[in-house]
Amino acid sequence: MKKIIIILVFMFLTNNYGTGVFAMDKNLEDIFVKSLVMQIDNPMAYTRSLDVYIDYKDKTVTPILENGICYVPLRFLFEYQSGRVKWDANTCSVIIYYNDSKFILDDENLYHDGKQINLEKTPIMRQERWYVPILEWNDKIINKELIFHDNYILLSPKGTEIQTEFWLLMDKYFRDFSGKYGELHEIYEFSDGGQERHVGLADKDGNVIIAPKYYDLIYTPNKPIITKGFTSDKSNRICTVISEDGEVLFSCNEWLSWVQDEPLSLSYGGGFGGGRTIGKTYDITGECMDLRVGENLMCPQFGEMPAGNAYTNGMQSRVDPSGRSQLVNKSGNILYEAMLPDGLFFPMYRARTEIIICNDCLVIYDENNQIWGMLDLEGNLIPN
Repeated sequence: MKKIIIILVFMFLTNNYGTGVFAMDKNLEDIFVKSLVMQIDNPMAYTRSLDVYIDYKDKTVTPILENGICYVPLRFLFEYQSGRVKWDANTCSVIIYYNDSKFILDDENLYHDGKQINLEKTPIMRQERWYVPILEWNDKIINKELIFHDNYILLSPKGTEIQTEFWLLMDKYFRDFSGKYGELHEIYEFSDGGQERHVGLADKDGNVIIAPKYYDLIYTPNKPIITKGFTSDKSNRICTVISEDGEVLFSCNEWLSWVQDEPLSLSYGGGFGGGRTIGKTYDITGECMDLRVGENLMCPQFGEMPAGNAYTNGMQSRVDPSGRSQLVNKSGNILYEAMLPDGLFFPMYRARTEIIICNDCLVIYDENNQIWGMLDLEGNLIPN
């Protein structure tokens, strides 16, 4: 079963996630915010305290362990360490831009400035993706503090001291939502007068797992359960995020939903005020992710994605103050950049359900929402 690590910027002192918040010391907080954390056989990772998929196109891609060697997907490793990766179809090679240097992976050979780098362990191809031995590549290229702990892989700035508390907190909040009861089904119960309907969950044999006492709920396999209700006087909403055993992870007075195509992010959309959306995005412990990483909330059209979904497929399109169009990932790394001519734009999630990438090129649209051309990974426009 896939397991999920939940990493927090502020940890909760009790098993009831809704109480007892405390601020961790600066060093421990820096580890969570500045590190990249992966786990063997886990399709999720964490960067800037945000959960991401290692590969949004294929959510089965994970770090792997073969013959005692840890391999991680090459593209993810560099794109979440401020690098860029380009596939050169003409030479069937991978071009890596990192720390103002250019590396070329040609078959199993790695070159820097035309000189071959001696590799003790060669990269391997799995699921049509290059995987690299992270220990050797960190020593020779990435140059970060690399720590293995059980099945965790941690990359952080050089000199970072990892406190024992860090691993204890990771283990304490390590969650498995794969579902020990199997797939659940909604069940309903009506009040004596038949005027109120309450909903719960049962397993395939009809055994009640979550008693029907909620106004509504959202059940998604391999994720916590979102329940919706009201206070006794019906004056306020109540939303709780719970495990299938009924353990309350956190609660709030806004009805939440899962952010589309993101691992474990919840969001609610409110109204519009002062040109910005009144909405927030949370992780499953109740931490407000938007406040934590300083991202501006998007303003979706009515009927589209909830407010607070600043990313689509782990990316966000934006325009910088100089007018350059950019595509960034959750670590803030710019993957694509170009000064687009007037009337052209990257597809933003308000207009489309996903940012479209084809053959490592970003599709560009015109004012009539028609495909105009492509932008390659080096920011070169390729008009039709």
